[in-house]
Amino acid sequence: MEMDISQYKELFITEAREHLDYLSKFMLELESDPGNLEVVTEIFRSAHTLKGMSATMGYDQLTELAHEMENLLEELRVGGTSVDSHVIDILLACVDTIGGMVNGIAEDRKEPIDYGALLSEIRGIVEVSGGPARPTAAAVGEGEVAPVEEAPVEEMVAKAPEVETVGIPPEKSPGVLKIDEKEILRYSQIPGMRILRLTVTLDAGCLLKSVRVFMVFKKIAQLGDVISSLPSVESLEDEKFEDSFQVGFATYEGDDKVESALMSIAEIESVGIETVLEPEKRGAEEGHTASEVAEETPVMVARKTQSVRINITRLDKLMNLVGELVINRTRLDEVASGSEIPELREALDQTARLTAELQEEIMKTRMVPVENVFNRFPRMVRDLARSQDKDIDFVVEGKEIELDRTILDEISDPLMHMLRNAVDHGISDRGDRKKKGKPERGIIKLSAYHDRNFVAIGVEDDGEGIDSEKAFDLAASEGLISEEERRQLTADSLLDVIATPGFSTSEEVSGVSGRGVGMDFVKAKAESLGGFVVLDTVVGRGTKVTLKLPLTLAIVQALMVEVADETYAIPLGTVRETQVINPTDIKTVQNHEAVFLREETIPLVRLDALLGTERVLDGNEPFPVVIAEVGTRLVGVGVHELLGQQEIVIRSLDKFLKGVEGFAGATILGTGRVALILDIPSLLSRSTGT
Repeated sequence: MEMDISQYKELFITEAREHLDYLSKFMLELESDPGNLEVVTEIFRSAHTLKGMSATMGYDQLTELAHEMENLLEELRVGGTSVDSHVIDILLACVDTIGGMVNGIAEDRKEPIDYGALLSEIRGIVEVSGGPARPTAAAVGEGEVAPVEEAPVEEMVAKAPEVETVGIPPEKSPGVLKIDEKEILRYSQIPGMRILRLTVTLDAGCLLKSVRVFMVFKKIAQLGDVISSLPSVESLEDEKFEDSFQVGFATYEGDDKVESALMSIAEIESVGIETVLEPEKRGAEEGHTASEVAEETPVMVARKTQSVRINITRLDKLMNLVGELVINRTRLDEVASGSEIPELREALDQTARLTAELQEEIMKTRMVPVENVFNRFPRMVRDLARSQDKDIDFVVEGKEIELDRTILDEISDPLMHMLRNAVDHGISDRGDRKKKGKPERGIIKLSAYHDRNFVAIGVEDDGEGIDSEKAFDLAASEGLISEEERRQLTADSLLDVIATPGFSTSEEVSGVSGRGVGMDFVKAKAESLGGFVVLDTVVGRGTKVTLKLPLTLAIVQALMVEVADETYAIPLGTVRETQVINPTDIKTVQNHEAVFLREETIPLVRLDALLGTERVLDGNEPFPVVIAEVGTRLVGVGVHELLGQQEIVIRSLDKFLKGVEGFAGATILGTGRVALILDIPSLLSRSTGT
């Protein structure tokens, strides 16, 4: 019986990449704490699982490399080899090579990856430590298939009670599996639960018996709880059985479903099912069915709340539909605003509540911990530090903070640039740090935390800091700013200067920096996501660059304003307050209008002048001003009228309009008209002339 395993390819790729992330994470932990055997065990377990998955799918190259990696880890575990940077480098090279293989599988690339040199290094270490020599990939004859190693099954029954098998020759039948009476008693307390004794017989001549065992246990684990096995897990993994084995199994499912599931596995000849415990008909005399009783049990609840992988495009579609509901809800409110029908108002209030709940649940579904991105960087920082011969402690905080998946996918590259800058520009070498009285090991901290309506992601170092005057002089000498602009710059302009395309403090181009593309990309990406960048630096003490990002790009609260009979939206996360300003209170500072509020000088942007509208603000009458903030910088936006707060659905601008400064997107109002969303960071830049 043949089975098409290609249907599991996408699941394999996803799970393999998760294991690779775990491997990188734990290897860096092992490097910092070489004596931690628990970390070695975690690495060994992930490598072992990865090997079994690969063997099941028939990816021989990946299986061989994972097996050799496992041999090296075994030497670390038993103490035959000590942990040092060279060993960690080899293990990380294995992770990179396996990652390349997984990418090749994902992209359907057929050409093999050459990893012979890596195998030689691993085997050299293992043989020196006393491990057995193993045949190389080249030793396998042409046309032959490299031996596939056994797949792991112990994780699925790690907590199962051991079954006595002493004295039973491996080639003989193991006898009858006895289910522990304590297990029978425990499961008998759960309404609807059955205990089965399964006898699984493999096809005669099955070449990969341990792989089939792995697939059987994996399928069983999806249907219920594995209690025990005969022979033991170790014997099954080592293929110390003939053609059949037995499994004790607790489930709610019927015999037909269990048999059908197992018979779908290739090279399974038969499945025998014997009932050890049938559920009592509890509640039947009270008029309840067995399924109704079972639904009330905690075990059933736990089984029903298991996670499900969903394609992000489905979530995007759901969010778009919720956005349309919000727009129509606002439209209904507009239509019903002049109505005096109590039933209509009640129905609309109920609809608004349900829509809000639906929106909140969809938003939560799209939220993903930033850990998914943060886990990529410890390895990168480690490799960069080693390449520059610097000692750096990398600290990560706030990995549990959640962001919309769409935003999370976009911030990986900006964070990479920020961390590269911290390693290359921020942290100097050991000698320089020692001369300045600093510890030889530098510290780089990547952190995430909530800041009002934003998620803040910061990269901080305890390095050299940035001298703003030197940066301004360098920008002028490179022709990036004029001498007149240089004279008008203040410390608040530092971010705008170092984010100028082409600006770099590196004297030469390296693989890390010096090409003048970095902070300009970070700033542009943050603003395209509706956020902004904050720069804090002190010469000699260090630098912190912070991305302030909205929780989601889909639906936000906004302050609606009117200018020349047109409606505009200002995201509420950037609004600090609103004020009514008298024209006589407006002053001119460095050729730009500004207002003074509680001893603060705030640059003023008249939205009518910026848009070139025919109707302008009356120069003799007070007018409302929205005080918006980007980090520590403020800007006042002068408008004709404040319309109030409203929930809006953000729509991105057409590709022909994306280059227009001052606007971050558009939304559809309840009246059906389109309102543009103001881009506060670009307005702030315009108000200061940078």
